[in-house]
Amino acid sequence: MSNVLVVDNDRFILEFMKDILSAEGHTVVTAEDGLSAVDILEAYVPDIIFVDLIMPNIDGKRLCKIIRSMRRLDRAYLVILSATVSADASEIAALDVDACITKTSIEEMTQHVMAVIEQGREARLPCAADKIVGPEDSRQGTLTRELLSVKRHFETIFQKMSEGILEVTDKGRIVYANPAALAFIGLPEEEVLASCFFDLLAEGDRETVNRGCAGTSVSVGGRSNENPVQLNTYLLTLQRLMLDGNGKTIVIILNDITKIKEAEETLRRRNHELELLNLANRSFNSSLDLDQVLSTVLEELRRLIDVMGSTIWLRERESGQLVCRQAAGICSEILNGWRLEPHEGFAGWVAQNGKTLNVPDARMDDRHYRGVDSSTGVETRSILSVPLVAKGDLTGVLQVVDTAPGRFDESHQAFLEMLAASAAIAIENARLYEYANQKIQERKEAERDLSIGVDRLRKTLNATVESMALIVERRDPYTAGHQRRVAQLAVSIAEGLGLAEDQIEGIRMSAIIHDIGKMAIPTAILSKPGKLEPEEFALIQKHPWVGYDVLKQVEFPWPIAQIVYQHHEKMNGSGYPQGLSGNDILIESRILCVSDVVEAMASHRPYRAALGIREALDEINDKKGALYDTDVVNVCLQLFEKEGFVFK
Repeated sequence: MSNVLVVDNDRFILEFMKDILSAEGHTVVTAEDGLSAVDILEAYVPDIIFVDLIMPNIDGKRLCKIIRSMRRLDRAYLVILSATVSADASEIAALDVDACITKTSIEEMTQHVMAVIEQGREARLPCAADKIVGPEDSRQGTLTRELLSVKRHFETIFQKMSEGILEVTDKGRIVYANPAALAFIGLPEEEVLASCFFDLLAEGDRETVNRGCAGTSVSVGGRSNENPVQLNTYLLTLQRLMLDGNGKTIVIILNDITKIKEAEETLRRRNHELELLNLANRSFNSSLDLDQVLSTVLEELRRLIDVMGSTIWLRERESGQLVCRQAAGICSEILNGWRLEPHEGFAGWVAQNGKTLNVPDARMDDRHYRGVDSSTGVETRSILSVPLVAKGDLTGVLQVVDTAPGRFDESHQAFLEMLAASAAIAIENARLYEYANQKIQERKEAERDLSIGVDRLRKTLNATVESMALIVERRDPYTAGHQRRVAQLAVSIAEGLGLAEDQIEGIRMSAIIHDIGKMAIPTAILSKPGKLEPEEFALIQKHPWVGYDVLKQVEFPWPIAQIVYQHHEKMNGSGYPQGLSGNDILIESRILCVSDVVEAMASHRPYRAALGIREALDEINDKKGALYDTDVVNVCLQLFEKEGFVFK
């Protein structure tokens, strides 16, 4: 007896076949469509397979191709059982089936099925029109031919469309793919059908597309030309069409926008090149700090061309050596200041010959100086070197490098030569300026020495204040960085109020150590996760006074002690420890109060999670004038809501 698989979307046919074959002792498994049959064949190896041609979810013709592609089924006896056998005879011949049975009356089909079962595999030949078993029902045949004509009409349209068409189940299983879709996927139809569409996508796109297919939007996952899906080498946008009200089958339309994106990328690069040239020209003409200008231009250049590194080598007049004046990219710190003899490397060759050099693979060129590669541990492959010439004299070399071979084309060369022309003039002008400026700088040496002494004192003061702040943070790990962030916001508010620079510096200093009084509070209270007891909170309220007591002995250039003493006072007199109100509170303390509240509410505390910036801003806005200075609050809101202030 044989193992039999019957695939037909007509449940009557499935029951009919199961009854007559089971009665003969055969083991019969049924499937209602091609996709179900593929799943069954993963574990079930039948001797005989009956397939209907017209079915949903992978039709009979495509199912036959899939079956014939499975090596473990190469001995299976494949039989088509369909009402469209005669109409499809020309296509059936290419399917490599063993027999064809036309659906007729129950009695005739029973005889024909039994006859085919008996034939088994004794004379397995490709099925032709004259080998079809059973006569065609004329009335059914007419209707069938009309339906097939419509089906073929739409299939022809799909076959010729440049858009990819996929029919997938609600689980993402592919049941139809037109030639364009198969080309995008890059696999034969037999491998694509029944596979999961999402598994074909790049990992980063799978979840988004999966959600889009399950939603209601026409655009899958909100995909657009600005955010396409990657499929092999193609960039695609996806749209979907629902085929039934239950959402069990959808059509996904794949639009190839690869060339559009390539054109957009080319245009973007050209625009960026023009922007960089404009930036370089403006920088060269406006700045006297040549190193800063060169560093900015080299970094932008490296990002624009997307290379490993870029360098500018200047020739010393005395020695003739090339010195790396600026470098951007990996190992730039090693390259800065590197010296090359006039004959060394590609840069040396360009300096000697005054010509551009585009090397696709430095590994194959004897002129390559490998000392740099040895020091950096990075093998350079592509190198594009351009001479810097001003007023007929070569001043240096502009160079870009990469680890991949063949990276630079004529467009890169033309762009780099334009940039080099502007850079050469700027370098020459900067050298003249440096020479003239040297005399001026010599006259300022005495003043600079005095300034150094002042700076040392200021640094010592800053270091002392920073050390004091660090002591507080070490005792209260939950507020680590709190004082610095408060200082950042307080300085920005002070600047927004138009305060003097010296006054702003005093605010910054005060903010950095405004909680120094917490040194007198036990760590257990500072880190307590629950609500404080009254006596514990009373200790907390003493920290401004303790801070004042510590700082009043230090002769700061600003009223640091008083600012710290008053930073918890409120405009209506409800603050602590002195109960000051209105203008009796220093403006510095009012600024510090608002900054302290905003940072504290936005940050995590042991007794609560962070409340967030929005809630903090609502707090100060609701209570401005009552608890907080109105002008200070307005500037703080402006910083966050319109100027994009964020804590660093």
